[in-house]
Amino acid sequence: MERVNFLIESSNERISCLLNPEQLTVKRQAGTTARRSVGGLLGARLQDDDPLLAAGGGVTELELDLLFDTSLQEQPVRAGDVRELTRPLWRLAEAGGPGPALARVRFLWGKSWNVPGVILAISERFESFAASGAPQRSWLRMRLRRIPELAAPQATPAQTQPPAPRSWTAWPPGLDGLPPAPADTVEIQGDGLNVGSRLDALAFEAYGDPAAWRLIAQVNQLVNPLELSAGQVLQLPLLSGFGRAVGARDEA
Repeated sequence: MERVNFLIESSNERISCLLNPEQLTVKRQAGTTARRSVGGLLGARLQDDDPLLAAGGGVTELELDLLFDTSLQEQPVRAGDVRELTRPLWRLAEAGGPGPALARVRFLWGKSWNVPGVILAISERFESFAASGAPQRSWLRMRLRRIPELAAPQATPAQTQPPAPRSWTAWPPGLDGLPPAPADTVEIQGDGLNVGSRLDALAFEAYGDPAAWRLIAQVNQLVNPLELSAGQVLQLPLLSGFGRAVGARDEA
């Protein structure tokens, strides 16, 4: 006789028993179905067997004869009734809790057998009764259907936060972050919306890069770079390595 184990996945409870006789039966039913037409089953006049179609899937079942005996337990944990040992398996064969979840159990035998399944049928024959009528030995027959392994939970990809929108007052890359010293001034002509009076046009004229309008807005502490008024005087910073101020351009 060989000792085998059943692991109840919902509670991690392990049930130990003997496989007697030392054998088990494995049955497989292929996933096929009879080929049918609109009117019913297709006949095969010149064939001995009905035509079949592969439907996928199938059924694999294990039939086991198990032995539970209280005399094989060690004191002081010996059960007074062998049904205390087999009751967890009976519960798995009964209706489970609410919902469609199956009562999963895993059949374990050495390193060669590790089969997840559900109990389809169970029967029990009792022997060796105590004076109180409590049975001490049980011959239990079980039919176990194999089920797929539970899919491992997939790791949730790390949520990447989008980069914070860059403020229009941020300095362009490559600068030291310090406000540049004013080098020249310019007077706004118009309302700041015309081509000749917009900050991007002034930045292109002064530095050759319209993106430098942020520097002009930062130095002059402009809340809204589009709200400029005629006659407003703006300071133009001198940036070494970035460009040249209007005054330097005019001198050239």
